[in-house]
Amino acid sequence: MNALLRKEMRLSALLLTYPFVGFGVMALLPVGKRDVVKGKYQFVMLIELCGFALMAALGHKGGTPFVPPGRYK
Repeated sequence: MNALLRKEMRLSALLLTYPFVGFGVMALLPVGKRDVVKGKYQFVMLIELCGFALMAALGHKGGTPFVPPGRYK
């Protein structure tokens, strides 16, 4: 039974499955609601800032990944 479970985990589970299982275990930790909201807000801000930095870097070159530079001038 143990060998079958191990084989099933290697064959059918994606590599990203294991970090998400770890995140689920972390949700059981005693953390205040205020800290959870603060952490989620900071995470969203980080993602937004990364997107803004990427767009600024691509826009500074004069084009986008899909439109060549100078096409709309």
